[in-house]
Amino acid sequence: MTVTDNMLKQALPCKPFSHQQKHLDVLWEQSSLQAVTDGANNSLYELMEAENTTRFVPDLVTGDFDSIRKEVKSFMEEKGSKIIHTPDQDKTDFRKCLEIVADQVKNEKVDFVVAFGAFGGRLDHVLSNINTLFEAPSIIKYPLYLIGDYNISFLLMPGHHTIDISSGLEGDTCGLLPLGGKCEGITTKV
Repeated sequence: MTVTDNMLKQALPCKPFSHQQKHLDVLWEQSSLQAVTDGANNSLYELMEAENTTRFVPDLVTGDFDSIRKEVKSFMEEKGSKIIHTPDQDKTDFRKCLEIVADQVKNEKVDFVVAFGAFGGRLDHVLSNINTLFEAPSIIKYPLYLIGDYNISFLLMPGHHTIDISSGLEGDTCGLLPLGGKCEGITTKV
């Protein structure tokens, strides 16, 4: 995975843990668009307060707004975030945000989409994020990477794949988990 100037980032409802701070810094600075869902804005706001900065103000704030604190929403709007209320309860905030991001970047050159914070917090949210990973090809035309809690996850379609790990964000282990199909003829090397 290579982080480029054309990369787009999307954050998920999860507190950035201290061990993820360097990842957030890199992804935020390298991304062409930042979209943050609902309660994740609270975490970014607290981080900005702690650092006395406004560098984590996203381009888009989306969600049903059942988790974002009122003062945080007002702050983000005052600092220039576009506020997009998505009250539909038949889809997750992440799914709705991904649909909005897909529309925002449909005519742009984007290498991939990164969802930061995908593996922290409640199990139902984690599993829902993985489900959205499976749905992503029908939502957005770019590859989707889920990042969080020492993990980078992405969907491999049937076929031959070479995974070049060179972003500096990952460790030295790799796991393949066949969800929705089987893995055959797998080889890995460092």
